[in-house]
Amino acid sequence: MGFSQNLKLQRLRHRLSQKELGEFFGLGQTTIANYEKGNRVPNAELLKGFAEYFHTTVDLLLEDSDMERAGGDIVGKYMNLELLQKNFEKYCLDETEEAAIDLIMSIQYDDKLLFEVYENVLTKTMYNVGDLWEQGKISLVKEHYISAIVSRVLSGLAIRYQTNRRVDTNFHHVAVCMTLSCEHHTMGIRMVSEFLKKLGFKSYYLGSNVPTESLIKMLREVKADLLAISLTMPEHLDALANFVTVLRSYKSLDHIRILVGGQAFNGDHKMYSDLGVDGISTNYLTTEQAIGTMF
Repeated sequence: MGFSQNLKLQRLRHRLSQKELGEFFGLGQTTIANYEKGNRVPNAELLKGFAEYFHTTVDLLLEDSDMERAGGDIVGKYMNLELLQKNFEKYCLDETEEAAIDLIMSIQYDDKLLFEVYENVLTKTMYNVGDLWEQGKISLVKEHYISAIVSRVLSGLAIRYQTNRRVDTNFHHVAVCMTLSCEHHTMGIRMVSEFLKKLGFKSYYLGSNVPTESLIKMLREVKADLLAISLTMPEHLDALANFVTVLRSYKSLDHIRILVGGQAFNGDHKMYSDLGVDGISTNYLTTEQAIGTMF
């Protein structure tokens, strides 16, 4: 499959008519039709324009690759996630909120692509934005603004794709997902909560600032067997260790597995062996692997 079919698939994926695409580039509908039939080939400048418009590369537009269909929707096996992430981050930093949201929501997903976008686009953007704030290149207000954009995207994706549906019946467990009260970075654990739903968990996302007594009560009431905790700042590791010690003091919660993850754990995992947790995760693959060893 070369340029003609790749152009058509990109146009359909973005829900555009030939006329609408042509009007954007100042071309007639018949010109787009001829491109898609393979009767004509655009010049280099127009090829670059198509690539930028569809958030891909010229090489991928020209590539003789196959595309797969999932549930009637067109899903690109070779989507350029790096370019998608750069464009999403640029829209966020430029404060073009609707463009950033539309960029992600216009894509047709299967489960695999959905969580690749979670990790390689949304999570990476939040990490990059956090670094920019630490370097003094953006304000705290702007970091919160971008976090709100990501939150809107997550809500939209969760509703559209109903990731709480069970797709793997090997898991019949209940998870509670949260951050410590000293942490205010909740996007990562929210994505983990959605991923656990995909693995078959009934997952409760609590966010931050959860009183310990209320948490203990909830863990008992929902009969949780997994507590997932996200930690972004390494200086909060002592607080995490103290929290785990308190939790382990409740005999009625002995059965609960504790999974921790986040930027604070990007170093050598041997450093964290004395935290008293059952697993450490840094991405979706290691989360799934850790779950597999726990249950």
